[in-house]
Amino acid sequence: MKTLLLLLCMTASIFAIDTSKVLTTETKDETTIVTAQAPTLKVGEEAYIVRKLQDGTSIIGFHCLLKSQQDTLATFYCEKFDGISQEAMPKINFQAQVGDTLVLNPMKKRALIITTSQNKYLKLRDYFKEYNLVHPDLFAASLYEESNPLPTRHDFQNFCKQYYVATLIFDLADGIKTANCQSFEILQTFRKKSLDEHKQMKPFFHRLDTITPGFWNWFGATEIEDFHTYYKELLNDVN
Repeated sequence: MKTLLLLLCMTASIFAIDTSKVLTTETKDETTIVTAQAPTLKVGEEAYIVRKLQDGTSIIGFHCLLKSQQDTLATFYCEKFDGISQEAMPKINFQAQVGDTLVLNPMKKRALIITTSQNKYLKLRDYFKEYNLVHPDLFAASLYEESNPLPTRHDFQNFCKQYYVATLIFDLADGIKTANCQSFEILQTFRKKSLDEHKQMKPFFHRLDTITPGFWNWFGATEIEDFHTYYKELLNDVN
C-alpha cells in the first residue's frame, strides 16, 4: 500500500514539472544513453523516461541521471526503472526510443535533511519549507533495523528509492549542501551563520533510540567521530 500511495504522489507531481522528448538513444552494456532538449540543469539531476500506452495510461521505463549538458542539449545515462517492481506483477520492459517523454526532476522537491540537532533541523525545515520533507526518523529506522550506525551512499540510495526522495540536504560546517541522492553530485551550496552547538547527534538528528552496531560491525568503526568530516567524505567534497 505504501508503494502505491507514493507512486500516486509521484504521478501527480509529474504534471507540475518539465518534460522533454528523447532525441537520440544509444546502448552501452546495461546503460542507455539518451539526449534531449532541456532547460539548464545540474549534472547529477534526475529524469525518467515515460512511455504512453494505447489506452492513454503511461508507464515509467527508465531512471536517468544527467551526465553533461551543452547549451540546452542534455545527455542522460539511464537504467531500467525498478522502483515499483512487484513479484506478482509483470515487469515493465521496453527499450527507449526517439519520441519517448523524458520527465525532468519530478521529485526534486522531495528531500531528506541530515543535520546534528533538533534545533538545527527545525530551522532548516522552515528554510526549505517549499520542499516535501521526509522525516529523518524514517531513515534512522531503516538503519536501526540493519544495526547500522554508519550510513553509506548505498544506504541513502536504497532509502531514497523506497521513499521516492530525490534531494539530500546536508547541514555541514562550511555550508548547507544539497545533493542528488542517487548520484551524490552536489547541486547547491548555501552559506550560513553557524549555530553555537557543540553536541553532535550520531549519525544525524533523529528521535529514535541509539543505533547500535550489529555483532559483525564491532570489528570496524562503530560511530561517526566527526559529523561534518564524515558527510563531506561521503560527498567527495574534501579539499
